[in-house]
Amino acid sequence: MDENTRIESLAELEALLKAERDVKRYDRLSQMYPDTGKFARSKYPKHMELLAASAKYRETAMIAGNGVGKTWGIGAYAVAIHATGLYPPWWVGKRIKGPARIWVAGKTRETTRDIIQEKLLGDVARQGESALGTGMIPKDNIIAMPRFIPNTNNAADYVRIRNVTGDESLIGFKSYEQGSSAFEGTEQNLIWLDEEPPSSVYGECLMRTRTVDGIILVTFTPLKGFSEVVSDFINWEKKNLEGGSKFMIQCGWDDVPHLDEKWKSDVRAATPPHLRKAREEGIPTAVGSMVYPVAEEDFVVRGFSIPPHFRRVFGLDSGWHNTAAVWLAYDKDEDIVYVYADYKRGELPTEVHAASFRQRGAWIPGVGDVAARDSGSGVKILDQYRAQGVKVRLADKAVYAGIDAVYSRLMTGRLKVFSNCQHLITEFRMYRYDDNNEIIKKDDHALDALRFAIMSGLKISVSPKVESTIYDEVRFG
Repeated sequence: MDENTRIESLAELEALLKAERDVKRYDRLSQMYPDTGKFARSKYPKHMELLAASAKYRETAMIAGNGVGKTWGIGAYAVAIHATGLYPPWWVGKRIKGPARIWVAGKTRETTRDIIQEKLLGDVARQGESALGTGMIPKDNIIAMPRFIPNTNNAADYVRIRNVTGDESLIGFKSYEQGSSAFEGTEQNLIWLDEEPPSSVYGECLMRTRTVDGIILVTFTPLKGFSEVVSDFINWEKKNLEGGSKFMIQCGWDDVPHLDEKWKSDVRAATPPHLRKAREEGIPTAVGSMVYPVAEEDFVVRGFSIPPHFRRVFGLDSGWHNTAAVWLAYDKDEDIVYVYADYKRGELPTEVHAASFRQRGAWIPGVGDVAARDSGSGVKILDQYRAQGVKVRLADKAVYAGIDAVYSRLMTGRLKVFSNCQHLITEFRMYRYDDNNEIIKKDDHALDALRFAIMSGLKISVSPKVESTIYDEVRFG
């Protein structure tokens, strides 16, 4: 090889290496979710499920723990895909035809700039044009530097993105601190809300996307507890049955492969106990004064085969909109109560509930709030259940005495709840006092049933007359 040929070969190699470096630096989008490798799609099933859900649902949310990739791997990725039109071959989510009008928003101008803006464009606020394209949107698709808002330390107002059609998509940057009025006006094909928005802002975003069949994507860790936005998504299955279009994925540390154990340990140690479920698993907890301030890991246990000598009883809270019940196994020798099954359904006749109760053992006695009369027939609810073969009697309904009895057992380890009792566990998370130190009477029907059973059910509990049944991850009704 002569000298000129060698120089040309070295130049070609250097050009190839530079091109490879540029792809890694300025086209991160093409490197996301490959077929194989550390960040392969198969290793992120929850991310894939949420992205796919946009084909069917207008409102999607990843309510997740910290560090799982909700901002980078869901929010920024979805915005970049829709703005550029560079949909990968495996994409099965919604496709926006042609250029897109997009809003992205965070809590404040500063968080929108430091998180969303940087994830999409690169750190242009501090490093200038040299960083443009080092975010999720490829450099070749960014038409120019974003327009910055005066006196905001380079917080972007909007940026123009080249779509595969040759036309321009427009991404506008907003913040919740601007108020809901800032979200009025133009129609948007996609709105990405990073961190939980106020309900007023979310309502305006719904209006902006409605007429153009647009979509809303929300990504956040639920540190505000059971807010209106969180509760709406958690109840998404019911909302869809009522004609809504919501879909939610909860994603925790154990659902992704990229978090190392030291990082988890450090974050866990720095997090207050009442926020650990939210930060680790994306599970919201009440942020007010909790009625039962006991960590779930101290009373929620995996189900096991219930020994034959454990006595049984159930508690019942009856109502048209919500009827709830819990079944208890009582180890009288050790004075420990195990809640092994729960039930919560509404707007159904008594005979439907009674049939479900008999499935768990018609021989099991119960106590409950069943003194009222049926509004239609005038017959006492108590008599209706008894006519259906359910052995139930009136419960002691003393509220604060019952709460003290439940709390005492929780604190002393004498009350355990099987992990399959999700209706009851969810209510434990939400049950709290308001600012006037009054209990918030909302979504507490299973807890009322538990209180009845603890207060007046244990004394009538009976031993089973049949072989013990394994209640592990079994759910009835």
